[in-house]
Amino acid sequence: MAAKRKQVVRHVVLTCVILLALLVEETVAKRYEEIGNRHQGDIVLSDLQSDAANVGATQIVQDAFRWVKGIVPYEISPEFSQLEMNQIKYAMDRIASYSCVRFGPRSPTDRQYLNITASPTGCWATLGMNLLANQLNLQREGCLETGVIMHQLLHVLGLTHPQSRPDRDFYVLVEQDAIDTSLKKNLDKYQQGVIEDFGIPYDYESILHCQSDAFGSSASNRATVVPLVDVEIGQRNELSLKDVRKLNKMYDYEYCGHCYRGNCNKS
Repeated sequence: MAAKRKQVVRHVVLTCVILLALLVEETVAKRYEEIGNRHQGDIVLSDLQSDAANVGATQIVQDAFRWVKGIVPYEISPEFSQLEMNQIKYAMDRIASYSCVRFGPRSPTDRQYLNITASPTGCWATLGMNLLANQLNLQREGCLETGVIMHQLLHVLGLTHPQSRPDRDFYVLVEQDAIDTSLKKNLDKYQQGVIEDFGIPYDYESILHCQSDAFGSSASNRATVVPLVDVEIGQRNELSLKDVRKLNKMYDYEYCGHCYRGNCNKS
């Protein structure tokens, strides 16, 4: 009886340790998305995109910023271990399984490619395909969870955060007085016409949505982004259905037609 009780206690303790570790991992990954003075925390814009975001005269991701035929050549820094490289490739495969987007090692003829680096500067990426430089940075501590990698890869493909949509105020309340004063711009919304949402409604479940305490002030310790319905936001587990639909509308129509989980011939 005593042995069985010890076994139960050991199981409970182990479960608590695992849950605590998962909570710490999620918190660390979230904060690493907010490191640095980047657009909305984890996006690097080109000069042209920055002008579009500030002025609102044109789209931030025009057709010219989309990867040709949905193919993303890449180079992975040798700073990553083989296990870490496999984790990055696994996240790529997950995205490819839902779409006609493809990732593959760079060939000598690829002029535009994605440079995947391991700088200790957080989790961040350039937006869409840029002619000069395309970079995805995954700090080895905190940024190598599959969901975090997929989040950043969607930025590379040209998708933005739902909470930045022009119509976001119909879906979430942004508590301005709870935001860190120096980070308020990261929760600004785009002007009409700056981003393309392909007619897809607001997505609370998006892997690109911020957490409820994003860019929060340590003094207030309150939620900064509050959904106007009873849902959770900020998951980093899987692409939502609307993430998939948006990605397919951005890349599939011209090159693949209808696409379902990577099968681009299914009607």
